[in-house]
Amino acid sequence: MLYKQTLYQPSCIRFVRCVPPVFVTKDLSETSLASRVCKSDAALILSTPQAELVDHINSFLGLQTGEFKPGFLQPGILLCMLCILHWGLCVYKEFRSIWSTLEAVATIPRSSRTTKSEHYIHSLSLARFIVFFLTCVVRAAIASILLMAGINWLARTSSIEELMLNAVALNGIMDVDELLFAAFTPLSIQHQLQRLRPVKMKYTSGRSQRESVVLFFLLLATVLIPYFVLLQPLGDGMLEIKKEMCGGNLTFVVGYNPDVQEVVGYVTQAARSTEEQSLSELAVNQHKFLNQQDMSSTSYIYFTPNRALFEEHRLQSIAELTEKIPFCIERDILSPNGTFYGDPLVLPLVNSRLKSAAIELDVYSSNVQCQDMREQCKRPDARLLRMVCGVTCGCTDPLASPWHKVKAQGCSDVCTSMAVMRMEGACDDRSDSLVWTEFWDGYGTAVSTYYGQDISKTAVWPFASNVSERLRMLGCQGLRVPQLQTELVSKARWCEGFPPLFRPLAWLCPNACGCASAFPDEAGHCPAHCVNTTSVGSAGLG
Repeated sequence: MLYKQTLYQPSCIRFVRCVPPVFVTKDLSETSLASRVCKSDAALILSTPQAELVDHINSFLGLQTGEFKPGFLQPGILLCMLCILHWGLCVYKEFRSIWSTLEAVATIPRSSRTTKSEHYIHSLSLARFIVFFLTCVVRAAIASILLMAGINWLARTSSIEELMLNAVALNGIMDVDELLFAAFTPLSIQHQLQRLRPVKMKYTSGRSQRESVVLFFLLLATVLIPYFVLLQPLGDGMLEIKKEMCGGNLTFVVGYNPDVQEVVGYVTQAARSTEEQSLSELAVNQHKFLNQQDMSSTSYIYFTPNRALFEEHRLQSIAELTEKIPFCIERDILSPNGTFYGDPLVLPLVNSRLKSAAIELDVYSSNVQCQDMREQCKRPDARLLRMVCGVTCGCTDPLASPWHKVKAQGCSDVCTSMAVMRMEGACDDRSDSLVWTEFWDGYGTAVSTYYGQDISKTAVWPFASNVSERLRMLGCQGLRVPQLQTELVSKARWCEGFPPLFRPLAWLCPNACGCASAFPDEAGHCPAHCVNTTSVGSAGLG
C-alpha cells in the first residue's frame, strides 16, 4: 500500500524529465506504525521489539494503553522488591552460616597441633584456624559480591516473566558450594563431618535483642535502598521511554524524498478499526487457506509469474499501469457487450482490482459493481476505480468534468481515446452546461488535494479564486482574456490542461481556445476535427 503520488508530483512540474517519486509505505488501515505499537496491535509484523517493550512497561508499571501516570500499586516494582528481598534473605542466610561457623570454631582451644577424639575436636592448631578464617573471609566476599550483583540484575529486569526466572536462577547460585561438597568431597570426610558433635554456644537475652534490632534494620535497608536507588529510577526511566515512544501526537508518518531533499508527512487515523479490515488483511485472510495451485480464485491479489514482474508491478505508478492496459476495462471486459466479457484469464484480475478499489474507498460489499461507486469517482484517491470503471467515472466522456480525467489519475489511454473519438462533430463551446460549473466548484479541493496543502490559506488563493469566479461567470469566452488563461498555482494553461491533474479545457471550449485557427503541430490539446487543416495545405502549395 503506497502513499498518494500527489505528495511528490509537484517536484516534476517544471522539468521535462521527471524523477520517479519516492513512495513511502504506510501502515494498515491508514494508521501509523507508532499508533499500532502503542496500542499493542496483535497483527504487527514490524517493530515487534518496540511493541514488546511497551507491553513490558505497561505490565511493569500497571499502566493502561494510553496511560502515562502510574498508580500507587505498580506490579513490577512490588514484585521486584519481593524478589530482591528473597535474594537478600538467601545471602543473609549464607552470612549467618559463615558467622556462626566462625564463631563456633573460634571457641575451640588453640594448640600447636590439632587434637580430636571420636566425633569431637578438642583443640585446633593456629595454622588450621588461619586457613579456616581466610576461607570464611573469601566466602563472605563472594556472598557480598553476589548480593550486590543480584540486586542490580533484578532491579534492571523490565519483564515480569524474566524477573521471576532471574530470581529462581539466583537462588540456585547459593547452592553451588553445597553441590560441590556433595559431589567432590570424599565420602569418608562427609561421614566424619556428619558424625561431629555440635559445638555449644551461649546466647544471652541481650545479645538476642541486639541481634534482632540489627537484622530488622538490615531487612529494612534491603527493601528501601534498592527501591530509592534502583527501582524508582527504573520506573521513571520506563515512564520516560513510554512518553518518548507513545506520548504526544502519533497520527502521522513521515518520509524523506532524497530528490527534493525534504521531509514529507501524512496525517493518519487515530486507531485501526476492529470491525473493518484493510485491503492487505482482507487479501491475506481470503487467500491464506487456498490451495497452492488455485491462484485464480483470489479476490484481492494479482499474482505475477516471476519475481521481476513482481518488483515491476509493486513499484510502478498508476500512469505506467494505464499505459500498458490495451483496453478500456469497463467497456471491453465488464460490459456484457464487451469483446473480452467473461474471459476466464482476464476477468479475475479485473474483479480483484475492482474489489480492491472498493476497499480503498471504504466500500465493503461482496458483489460491488462500477455503477454502485459512481459517486466515489470524484474522489482524488479513486485512481484505481477510474482505471477499472472508466465509463462510469467519465474517462470516456469528453464532456465530463476535466478534473482527474488524465492518465496520472487513473484514466487509461484506451478510455481517453474513446472520449477523443466521441468529440467528433460540432466544435461548439459548451460552457453553459453543468459540467462547467462543476469544474470550477471543485477547483479549490482538487488543487489542494494534489499539492497536499490547503491553497485557500495561501497568499495566491485570492487571485486564483478571483480567476476561477470570473471564468465561471464568463464561460468559455473568459479563456480569451490573457489574464485568465493560466492556472496560477501550477502555471498550466487552462486550454492545454495539466497532465498530472486535469484534461484540456479545449475539449469543452474549442473555439475559445483557438483550435480552429491553430496549426496541428501547435494544437495537440485540441479536438482533432476542430483544428484548422486548410492552412497547412495552403502553406504547402505556396
